[in-house]
Amino acid sequence: MILNGPGISYTEPDIGAEFVPPLPEHPREAIVKLCEHCTNRLLHRDELLGYEYWSFAEAATDEQAEVLCKMKMRRPYTLPEMVKLTGMPRPISKRCSTT
Repeated sequence: MILNGPGISYTEPDIGAEFVPPLPEHPREAIVKLCEHCTNRLLHRDELLGYEYWSFAEAATDEQAEVLCKMKMRRPYTLPEMVKLTGMPRPISKRCSTT
């Protein structure tokens, strides 16, 4: 991992941070947890950065964020494993049909 790349430098300010809107007054809880799960845990930080929040907020719904938080990083999952992990019903699709 590059520790001095854009956005994760410990010695320089974030490049382009002035173009990112500030965090909302009441950020979405599921998105905050997803940011902590994906970035802060890896970099051992306690702060939430604006560009992390906004990139996840635009890319994922709250339901998607909750599912992603239940998954482990860099581990592939099968559909039966995800159904068991999330407790969500198996999707009904003609493509998934075994008949």
